[in-house]
Order: sequence, then structure tokens, then C-alpha cells
Amino acid sequence: MNDKRRTAWDITVAFFNRTTCHGLDQVTEAGRPIIGRLIWLLVIIGLFGGMCWQLIISVQEYTLFATDTELHEEFDSYIDFPAVSICNYNRFFNITDRAELAAVDGLIRTASPLKRLDDDVVWEHAIREYYKDLSHVPLLSKEVENRGWPLNDKTISKCMFTQKPCTYKDFKTFITPMGRCFTFTSKKKIIQSVPGSGHGLLLTLDIMQDYYSEHPEYGRPEAGIKVHVHEHDEAPKVEEFGVGIPAGQMGHLIVKKEERKLMYKPWGICNPTPMKMLYRKEYTFSQCMTECRVQYIVKKCGCKPYWSPIQERAPECSVGRILDCGGPAEALSLTLTPANCSCDQACNSVRYEHRLSYATFPGIEVGEKLSKELHESENKKEITDFKNIDVKTLLIGQKLNLTELDPYRLKLSQYRENHLMLDVYFESLSFTKISQSKKVTEISLAGDIGGLLGLWLGISVVTVGEFVQFFAQLCSNHCDSDDDEESSSSSASGYSLERKNRITPVIVTVDCSPNSPSNYDEPPYSPPESRNSLSVYSIYDI
Repeated sequence: MNDKRRTAWDITVAFFNRTTCHGLDQVTEAGRPIIGRLIWLLVIIGLFGGMCWQLIISVQEYTLFATDTELHEEFDSYIDFPAVSICNYNRFFNITDRAELAAVDGLIRTASPLKRLDDDVVWEHAIREYYKDLSHVPLLSKEVENRGWPLNDKTISKCMFTQKPCTYKDFKTFITPMGRCFTFTSKKKIIQSVPGSGHGLLLTLDIMQDYYSEHPEYGRPEAGIKVHVHEHDEAPKVEEFGVGIPAGQMGHLIVKKEERKLMYKPWGICNPTPMKMLYRKEYTFSQCMTECRVQYIVKKCGCKPYWSPIQERAPECSVGRILDCGGPAEALSLTLTPANCSCDQACNSVRYEHRLSYATFPGIEVGEKLSKELHESENKKEITDFKNIDVKTLLIGQKLNLTELDPYRLKLSQYRENHLMLDVYFESLSFTKISQSKKVTEISLAGDIGGLLGLWLGISVVTVGEFVQFFAQLCSNHCDSDDDEESSSSSASGYSLERKNRITPVIVTVDCSPNSPSNYDEPPYSPPESRNSLSVYSIYDI
């Protein structure tokens, strides 16, 4: 046992004397006083503790999964113009039949989170009675298509893109929960090469507020349009992400393009391999949530909602199905969260940030001219009476004597109630890139560990190899010592067994009584207590 300990110590001393780890040779240096060796040992232990402390901090910083965000701006000679989607706050127009209006309001009410139960039976019965007539449209999507906000040469009186005229034919129609909406887009690449107002998309729209039919309690209280700027291959989400432009205002929508590259989990919130979309090639967060809502309604009711933008195989919910299931399911689908739908943010995406400013539209002089042109085109006659002018406006006009100077000024308020102007443009031909990255990467963590090992004890990768070799030598020496012990023990045991097998015991019994015959002479002396006794002698014949 002492030989084995002595051998291990020899190996340790030899390693300490030749290793590249600084300070260990000072502990085992021959001729150094014992106090000096102890001091060097304490110094090395302290350095090792400091190294471990900083290594723990470095590893903890890595496990925090912190990120750095890099933001820089790039300039170009032009910039791709995004798609612009527009929805009117009112869903249905030109409904003069009170029964039809009540039926449409009732269908909308079924999907409202504010739905009450006190008079459900009454309006549900009215809806079923109205749609019993086969001449009425049985599908709500057809009702929206036929009664939705029209975009034509009357409702879009001015359309300019990059100082060139455009028409309503440059817009595509789509159905949303807000009703009939339109997107300015193109299969070809459309660009803006001159920054500033008037060099993007400029529209003058008639929102037809005189024909609004929203329910006063369950409908939308706003008047105007909602605008969403997005990528051309991305489904518009006007209701969720759009900004409002009120009537009688000119909205300057200043757009800024952002390209985002986010980090995946656990450093960020995006998923580099998101779930595959059922009906679109490109994954977007908004499209994922839309598909989730539609699939929820289809699973609950066996039919899809009227506003579904995806080519779901399920049929559209009929009026009866909306009342029985589709409406309540649609209201519940609004409570679905990204966690419920397994929808993650895309790691690479394009967003359009915006600023919005307003100005009164139109001004008095321009408004008088526009209202006059509109009035003449509709009525083909001059104003000769004030039957269609509200009393308050008439009194103001008479008090200021404006009707004698310009009677069309009294129509200006009506024009402003129904018209607005929208100007969408890039303020500069630049876009912002936002990139997230790991604050502590694997390479930087390895560099920190190597730097700390070298700083405190001069340890490098070569030194680590030396320690591995050292421990391997100790293990090999330990195993060899155990083998030698076992071999020695086995040899000794074998020799003893062999010697024992070669010994033959012989037992001789001698009767020393006087009457027994004996061929031996009487011994010269026999003690009294041993006489006439039986003596046993064990003789080994080796």
C-alpha cells in the first residue's frame, strides 16, 4: 500500500514540475522551505477561487439569454410602395327597407361581445321571418357584397399615385368583419422615387355617411374610414391594425418601412420554423391568427364565417346557422390568444410604422366650389330654397348674411360630413433595419472562459490536455497496483493450498497399561498422573 501511494506521489510531483499551469511547480520545488510551499499553495487556491467566481458570472450571463438590438438606416434611390387597404366604418348602405335593416342588424348583433339576452327571441324571430323569402339573399357575404360600401368613380372623386392618375379599377375588393373593403395593390412592382407629400397615394373619398345604417348600440359609432398599410403578399388586417381618418379631414399618413430580424427562443419570441399555413405559402402572425379563428368557428359550427379570407372547404354559415351557432362562436373567437392558437412571431418580417396628422378638409373656398359642383351634378339646378338645409345652419347663414354672398357655403357642412382626403407617402427614401443578436454567443463565452483561465492560472487548451493525461496516468497506476495485489494474493493462496495437500497426518495410539503387551522398554520415568493413560502423538511424514 505504501508503494502505491509513493508511486502516485511521484507522478503528481513530476506533473507539477512540468505542467504549463503556473504556480504548481512552486509547491513541489525541491529545496524550498515548507512555509514557502504552503504560501504558494494558498495563493494557487485563492487564484482558483477567483477564476471560478468569474467563470460562474460568465456562464450566468449566457444563461440569461439577453440580446443586443442593432438599428441602422439604409438609403436608396427608390422604395417599394406598400399595399394600402381601406374600409368604411359602416358595413351596409342603401338599405331602405326597415325589415331588412333590422335583419342585418340582428345578424351583426349575434357576433357582438355586447350581445344581451333580454330580447333575443324577438329579433331572432324577425330575422328568420325576413329570410324565409327565397328572394332575399341567404348568405351574409352576398349581402355585404351587394350592400357594402361601393368604390366607383362617384365615391372616389380623385385618385393620384406618384403624380399620375389612377382609378377605382386599381383597387381589389375583399370582405372583412368591417364589411366590403378595398386594397390598392398591383401584381407589378410599384415604387415611390420622390419623397414627400403628394408623391405617394392621394385619394378623395365619399364615405356616404348620409346612408349609414349601423346599429346605435351594437354597431360602430365612428364615421370615416380605416386604413392599414401592409405588404402586398400579406392579408390585410384593417380592423385590428388600421388607423382612422374622420370625415371632413385630410389625413397625412407618413409611412416608414422597417425590416425586422428577431431572435428565436429562448433569446427572443419568434419561431424559426413556425407552423405551416393551410392556405398561404408565407407565414405571417396575422394570417395565423385569422386561420385559427376560422378553424375554431368551423370546428364549433361546421361552417365558416362570411368574412373568411381563406379557401376553407367548409360552406359559409347560412342565416339560420349564424343565429344558432356562428354568431356566438365568432364572438368567442375574439378571445383566442396567440398561445391558444400556437401562433409565434415570424423571425423575419416587414412592418410599416406611421405617423398621422390632420388638416380640415376642405377649406371654405375650396369647399364651396366642391359642394357647388356636387350639388349641380346631383340636382342639376341652383339652390333656390332652403328646405334641405338644417335650421341651425340656416340661422347662422342668415345672421351672417352668407346666403346672399354665396348660398353654397351652407352646403359645405354637408360636404364635410361625407368626404375626406387621404395622403399616404414616404417621408424619405430610406428604411430601417432592426436586428437582434445574442448578447453572449457561444464563441464569446468560450473566449471568456479561455481568457479567465489564462489570466488567473495561465491555463490553455494544451494545459487541459496535460491535466487529462495526468489523471489518466493516476487511474492507470491505480489499476496496475490493484492487479499486482490480486496476483500476489492468488500466488500465496495457491502455494499454501498445495503445501497443505502434500501433508499426510499419521496418528499413533500407544497403550501404556501394565497388562498390555509391549515391544517397547519401559521409559525410565513416568509421572504418577500420567501412568496408565492413553497418549496420542501426531506425527507428520513430510
